[in-house]
Amino acid sequence: MKPFRENQIKRYIFFIGLFLIVMLLVTEGRVIGNGIKTGLNVIFNDLIPALFPFMIFSSFISNRGLSLKNGGIAEKITNSFFRCNKYALLPFILGLFGGYPVGATIINDLKNKEKLSGKDAECLFYWCINPSPAFVITAVGTFMLKNTLSGVIIYISCVLSSLTIGFFCRFLNEYKTPAPETVQKKIPNSQNLIHAVSQASNALLGLCGWVLLFSGVCAATDYLIKNDTCRLFFRTILEVTSGCKAAAATRLPLPVSAAIISFGGLAVICQVSAYATQCGVQLKRLFCSRLIGAAISSLYCSALTKMIPQSINSSVTLTIGKTSFSLYHSYLATILLLLTFIVLILEVDNRKKMC
Repeated sequence: MKPFRENQIKRYIFFIGLFLIVMLLVTEGRVIGNGIKTGLNVIFNDLIPALFPFMIFSSFISNRGLSLKNGGIAEKITNSFFRCNKYALLPFILGLFGGYPVGATIINDLKNKEKLSGKDAECLFYWCINPSPAFVITAVGTFMLKNTLSGVIIYISCVLSSLTIGFFCRFLNEYKTPAPETVQKKIPNSQNLIHAVSQASNALLGLCGWVLLFSGVCAATDYLIKNDTCRLFFRTILEVTSGCKAAAATRLPLPVSAAIISFGGLAVICQVSAYATQCGVQLKRLFCSRLIGAAISSLYCSALTKMIPQSINSSVTLTIGKTSFSLYHSYLATILLLLTFIVLILEVDNRKKMC
């Protein structure tokens, strides 16, 4: 009887939520429409120019049948530090320059081509989904924070956080000696380019859909939520660009911006979720890995800002109702937060998943 009641409750919650969404679309459709217009500006001014050329390049490299030598430098690096397949360097390096979705698309492509095992692909999803330097250094640092050096510090923090998670993921994976690779038939570069453009266009179309959806959601939350602190919180967890803009406008400490960018927001998780499920990655584990990455990135950023003085506020006061509290650069708070997330990810699912 208990599972039946739980299913009924979930069904009631679903229909109530659906009814509220329909009512919001009918009564406040203009607000959501304006949010979608803002999302279109982001797509045409930022997303397509930054991502589309690099997605074509990464797809072309992957389709070209890149083969790495067994026992080479790539395998020595990945085996020594990450205990994973030598092809792990490809999504990590290209993802660092191309942005969040590029790493996910390459991991999925390598998995489909059987160059990565299911366990390798799962581990790579935990540390190869990273922001691009164009977004962090230029968009966030130069334009939002008015300080390019701040953007550099945030980007370095995100990279170090990714490498840290990758190192600890070695304990989740068992490295196996790679089997000799079969010689694949080479496809002409002209045909590879056609496939690369087609794949990049399809992937970018899906990303644009998620950006538009979350732009409308952010506009709706801004309209419904009147408290500035709650509005700031929802912006930071929903979409990374609007979250960074809100953090810069309220002059939050730099480690907070690093955590927002490393987490990426629910929009980024939704963007890569299709590739993650194809590779057998549990979304709850992916979500927890993003939280852990945010905590580690914040810790690194706190250390770097102490080494490199920045002209930013060391604290900011937030207000919820009649309660106020200050947010500081706190090593202890960040470490405790990190430990909490580690316990959470271990409690989520401690069973080994067969891939």
